[in-house]
Amino acid sequence: MTIISFFYRKVRARPVVRRFATDRLSKDLEDGTMKQVEQQLAKMKEAIEKGKDMRYRAEAKLEELENQRKRLLEDLEELGVKPEDLEGEIARLEREIEKGLQETMDLIPKELLRDE
Repeated sequence: MTIISFFYRKVRARPVVRRFATDRLSKDLEDGTMKQVEQQLAKMKEAIEKGKDMRYRAEAKLEELENQRKRLLEDLEELGVKPEDLEGEIARLEREIEKGLQETMDLIPKELLRDE
């Protein structure tokens, strides 16, 4: 092999080597990028699953609260109390309880109520 053919091969091989290096670098970048994309997709999938679970729990809790509200309204109806009159009814019952306690205390002889 002559010096001219040696240099000729070297010069001719540069684009092939450059293309190989560029292809290799692109593949490495793609592999790294793909790993990042896959990691991001996995995080997104996990977040979506958590969201679905939270939604399911919220829907179940909402249903439970709606059932509880329905039962309370039915109980109030049985008692003859309208929801908008509830606070007044509670205050009336508290006064009635206080009055009943006072009447009961008045019936007990004072001597039995003294602290010893």
